[in-house]
Amino acid sequence: MLDDEGIEPIAAELAAIEEFEAQGGDADAAQDWLLELAELTRLAEPQGQAIFVWMRRGME
Repeated sequence: MLDDEGIEPIAAELAAIEEFEAQGGDADAAQDWLLELAELTRLAEPQGQAIFVWMRRGME
């Protein structure tokens, strides 16, 4: 499982995606979102549940 420190470089990569930037996202917003997702995963795992994430490009 990814620890909170490992999320920072992933957040930076996510924030560099053109669609994420176009939605007003930055590295801090990406990191906050990923930390929340990681916490949900930590809660689900011991209960034998899974987290599915669907990311799609914005519609214009």
